[in-house]
Amino acid sequence: MRVSNSCDGCALRRVRCDTKRPCRECTSRSLECTFLRARKKRGPKGPRAATFHKVQQAQQQFEQQRRLWDCLDEAEGTSEQTASTPGSSPTSCREPAPGRLPIDVYCRYLRVFDERLCPIWPVVSTTELVGRLLADENDYEAWALAASLCAATIAQLRLPEHTASSDGCSSRDFAAESQHLRRRYDYRENCNTASVLTPFFLHVYYANADKLRTAGIYLRESIAFVHALGLDRLDLYDLMEGEERALMLRLFWLVFISERTYCAQNEYPTILEPIDELPPDEDGSDVTGAFASLTRVFAHLQGDIMGRPSRQGAVLDSCSVALSQSALRQDRHSHVLSEVQRVDLFVTQQWIRLLIWEYTMRHFKMSRESNDQAFSLLLPMAIARELLSLLCSVRMESICAHGYGMELKVYRAADALADLLACSPTTAHEHGMCFGLEGILCSLKDVLVGVGGPKSVFVDKVKGRMASSGLADRPWPYATMTLPTAYDYVERYEVADEVSSSSETFEGDDERLADIIIDGRDTPRPQTLRHPVLGSTMLLDDDDHHHHNNNNGPAMEQQQQQPSSSDGSGTEVGPEQHQVDKPRRRWTLRRWLDERFDWSWFTCTQSTGGIAVLLSECPKQFRGLQTIGTVVFVFNLAMLALFASLMLLRWATTPATLRRSFVAAPECFFYGSFWLSLATVLIGTQRFGVPHAGPWLVVALRVCFWLYAAVVLVSATVHFVVIFRCTPLTAIGIHPAWFLLFYNVMLTGTVASTIVDTQPPAQRLPIMVAGVAYQGFGWLGCMMLLTWLFGHLMEKGWPAASRTPGLFITVGSVGYTIVALIGLARAVPDEYGYFAAHPSAREVLLVLATWTSVFMWLFELWLFALGLLITLASGVAREDGRWKWQLSFNNTWWAMIFPNVGFTLSTVYLGQELQSEAVLWVSTIMTVLVVAAWLMNMVLMIKSVLVTFLRQPDDKLQ
Repeated sequence: MRVSNSCDGCALRRVRCDTKRPCRECTSRSLECTFLRARKKRGPKGPRAATFHKVQQAQQQFEQQRRLWDCLDEAEGTSEQTASTPGSSPTSCREPAPGRLPIDVYCRYLRVFDERLCPIWPVVSTTELVGRLLADENDYEAWALAASLCAATIAQLRLPEHTASSDGCSSRDFAAESQHLRRRYDYRENCNTASVLTPFFLHVYYANADKLRTAGIYLRESIAFVHALGLDRLDLYDLMEGEERALMLRLFWLVFISERTYCAQNEYPTILEPIDELPPDEDGSDVTGAFASLTRVFAHLQGDIMGRPSRQGAVLDSCSVALSQSALRQDRHSHVLSEVQRVDLFVTQQWIRLLIWEYTMRHFKMSRESNDQAFSLLLPMAIARELLSLLCSVRMESICAHGYGMELKVYRAADALADLLACSPTTAHEHGMCFGLEGILCSLKDVLVGVGGPKSVFVDKVKGRMASSGLADRPWPYATMTLPTAYDYVERYEVADEVSSSSETFEGDDERLADIIIDGRDTPRPQTLRHPVLGSTMLLDDDDHHHHNNNNGPAMEQQQQQPSSSDGSGTEVGPEQHQVDKPRRRWTLRRWLDERFDWSWFTCTQSTGGIAVLLSECPKQFRGLQTIGTVVFVFNLAMLALFASLMLLRWATTPATLRRSFVAAPECFFYGSFWLSLATVLIGTQRFGVPHAGPWLVVALRVCFWLYAAVVLVSATVHFVVIFRCTPLTAIGIHPAWFLLFYNVMLTGTVASTIVDTQPPAQRLPIMVAGVAYQGFGWLGCMMLLTWLFGHLMEKGWPAASRTPGLFITVGSVGYTIVALIGLARAVPDEYGYFAAHPSAREVLLVLATWTSVFMWLFELWLFALGLLITLASGVAREDGRWKWQLSFNNTWWAMIFPNVGFTLSTVYLGQELQSEAVLWVSTIMTVLVVAAWLMNMVLMIKSVLVTFLRQPDDKLQ
């Protein structure tokens, strides 16, 4: 250990001192060598004042947070002890002070707010609020604010206590207590943030209680205090700094947003005007970032455009309308927000687009053929499809968290869609421009049922519109999933456990409501519904439940283990009594074939066949690898035979599925997977069969090749004609499975490059010519679709998380083209025809094919990188402060295998032609990774099938 004892001169000059007296440095410079300075303490000298202050603040916040959760834990422990004691009172509350609800009940609902609603109303610190409650029982302002916040939380989330509660802790009780506490002090003269928030939360409570006039009065009171505080004046914010300024801006914009929403629905005049200052996003958190994004959206909603239809004069010119509609179509923030915030932002965008469209209808000339959506009569159709595509890809609790506001906005979309359907001829509903929109309207009605319950006023209005217009109240025939019936909702809410369960976050495989609809052709129907109170996922009853054909994952019921609780009469109620009485049946084979099995299952066989071929072409072989490839090939033959038999059985048992499988999107796009599976069988037969069989197999493969080439070309042509007629879709709504319509033709060239080498010279050249022609046809078709796919991604953004693996489909179009070009060039017959007269032609073609492949390979790598990065980035999302895995298995995941088999094979072929050992090792590593992904998909697929058939109808999967 070195101990520094430098002299004064060396210490001041910051040079090494030899500690001698005098030292060498001082002697050489003729300086006096002294040791007079006082030695200072080494290391840190103590915290700075600012650091010390920050530590103290953090410690105080931690202590307040600890007291909050200790209070809540003590309340829950008291509740469980009370419920389990014979003869005890059924109430879950402590004995309160006279006329006051106990603080443990406040803490319970404040915790629910903190976990589920803080991203929506980021203006309250529950830690500080509970600190005030604990510090002073006579702080009536804090108690009134807490009571109003609890009432709004219960009402917004539609907790069971919103309607009634046996322990005197319902939302109505909290609202009454808040009003009572406000009368205990002169709240009209106390002007602060609580003066704005207390009436605001009472407004939220009464709006969710369908007392809209009372809600409007409290909203006006909150606005009055906003004016009293001067929050509508920009000069006031110049006097504020930091967090106080950000909080006041969020407070103003929260009231502003609520007023615009309320007045737009009830046609009231607005009071608040927007200010030229948005809430900052200085901390970069999702909560403040989402709220800032929401305020930017509402900046497009001017109060004058929400006036009554009789109002004359245009507030916005045509240019402003077009700019607003264009800006509201952008989706720049959803990928960084939590699911609750993403739902709020997206739905609000579509709602404001509808309000501007209604204003445009009154003041501008509209056209059904308009290329500009801002002035198109059909804009509500596009908005309804986009709205439903999001609502059907998120959890129900993320929708329900927005309460009355979500009902209002979804109803607006349903009402506008009903107007268009009422004005259009009935024939247009069946096969015209309105094809499928009745099903979308029915789905929006079901969403309203999910948010507001079966007795919602908005549900009754939509039902009335549908009945008066003669619209069918039935789901879209190609989408066979349904939401729970009104009976299910009533039963679930009546037997819901005590509200402490609502604050528990369910961890596991979050089931989504449904697959994303494809441009309105597949109206989504959720297979499961997450309970907005208990956080559990409800499996729907057989009478009402059908599953989308493109999702092979089972409908899995996931529920939390719930403790026994009191039903209010002193009787113990176990978890089994919380089930709906309607029985659930097992999955039968016929039901599974009808609802779960479709063409998309053949993506498994095409991928498995590709794996067998890949193993046979691996550049770094080991003993037994070819045997493994043979086993995989035989296994794929068995699976292909099984799937083909199941498809025939499906058509025989349910004849309606025959037509549906060829015209219903997206299943009809996967029809090409069947032919791709046959193509891998031909290639595998060449690899594993020809070396061990006689010449007859070579002839058989040649015959099969020409049959395959003829059938796939005719099939692709006829199938496109049928799709053009029966499955009208927009190019901007392209689904990655569209590429399979060209893949089956394109793989003809790959098959030709595989079998041509063993064919006689006289037969070889026609196969080569056909292979090049078919490969060019398929590749050009894929490039055409690629431009549309990129346009879709630019317009709509990333697909749903579980669908992002489908983006790998673009990789195979280049990979298999490289394989075909090099394979065909290698097989040129030197001794036949033109090539016999020009011996160098073979080498020229091979060089040309190799360098053309190099030219294309980097583009293939770029497509692979796009698919990989988007899949990984969308696979995880930050929700409630934690990173969660978003992907769930479905047949789209097989797109990670078959296209990447082509990518790997193209790399192998290039490495062989370039004689690069490094490239060959890279391709070997790629082979290992693709095989690993194939094994993962196979395990997940088998697991999903086993879970579907082996579990009991009422089993709970942990």
